[in-house]
Amino acid sequence: MTTTRVPLQYCPECKTQLEAATSLIDGQTPEPGDPTVCIVCTAILIYEPGMMVRLATKDELRALTPANLFELVRTQTAIREMHRQRRRDNYANN
Repeated sequence: MTTTRVPLQYCPECKTQLEAATSLIDGQTPEPGDPTVCIVCTAILIYEPGMMVRLATKDELRALTPANLFELVRTQTAIREMHRQRRRDNYANN
């Protein structure tokens, strides 16, 4: 995994503070135009110049290769499962 600091910003969908991007592939860092997924709401975002994010447009989503779309959906699924597990753990501990 590689974590890259990005400018402090907020997810345009859920307003979560974002300040880093983590790639599951060692050595891979985000570049303008690359898609990413919000760690909280799982919105698909696009990096702009200056590494600020915005929501992906429908045209951008349609233009993704099947492999890229698969990776984004797999990431969304993993994040949602992580949140479900945390809720279960919190419920079990209370």
